[in-house]
Amino acid sequence: MNANKFELGISELLTENPKKEILKKISELLEKRPIKLSHLLKELRENSGVYLIYEREFKEGGLVYVGETRNLLGRLRVDISYGRINKHTFLKKIAEEFNLSDQEEIKNKVENDFLFSAIETQSKEIAFVIEGIINRSCKPLFNKIQKDIGIQKYYFN
Repeated sequence: MNANKFELGISELLTENPKKEILKKISELLEKRPIKLSHLLKELRENSGVYLIYEREFKEGGLVYVGETRNLLGRLRVDISYGRINKHTFLKKIAEEFNLSDQEEIKNKVENDFLFSAIETQSKEIAFVIEGIINRSCKPLFNKIQKDIGIQKYYFN
């Protein structure tokens, strides 16, 4: 098999300096001021990207969720803003944390108590890398998957 076949695919995913490009995107995302979801939806397009969700009382360490998607507008508008807990892990965590079961309650909680920021990426793969870096560095509360193993609890990001 000839490696030249893969050159086009790789060049679509990576720039000449992917580390620099990824760090630039992360900086850009973290420097964005988080806003209400309804306001962010007006700015988004159906492109791949990374989104951050913060507690409304924005403070250092207030990041509660980081996600990546092939379609930012679709993910945030349909999956999250409608408050359907069967559509997204973040909503399931909100429902559990605040003992909510009604879709309208969850929708209102998301709109009133959380702030969002997002950035588009050139591919879902780049978004995946950025999400992983932020997730491992910041350890957002609702990204943690808890597994009970005997008496101890282990957290995986």
